[in-house]
Amino acid sequence: MTEHEFDQKVEAAAQRFERRVEHAASKLDNGLTGAWNCSRVFRTASRAASFAAGAGLLLAGRHLAGQGRDAAAACCFALGAAGLSAELATLVFLRRK
Repeated sequence: MTEHEFDQKVEAAAQRFERRVEHAASKLDNGLTGAWNCSRVFRTASRAASFAAGAGLLLAGRHLAGQGRDAAAACCFALGAAGLSAELATLVFLRRK
């Protein structure tokens, strides 16, 4: 097998893999979108998980600040605050009717 043939086989395998990943991602996206649109329980659980993640980041920032890791604490605090702010803004401005 020449180097050119090998490169062609690797490229073909990479393209097959990419198509499979895109197909799986599309199915996952369609399934999650359907669950979000049709299930209040799923929306509530998703928002609760997002709030919990934001609160966890804020608590992690506080813990890291107590250990003297100021840069990591600032990052955790900023990400937690941004996540909670985004969730609150979503609740206020994008109400489902």
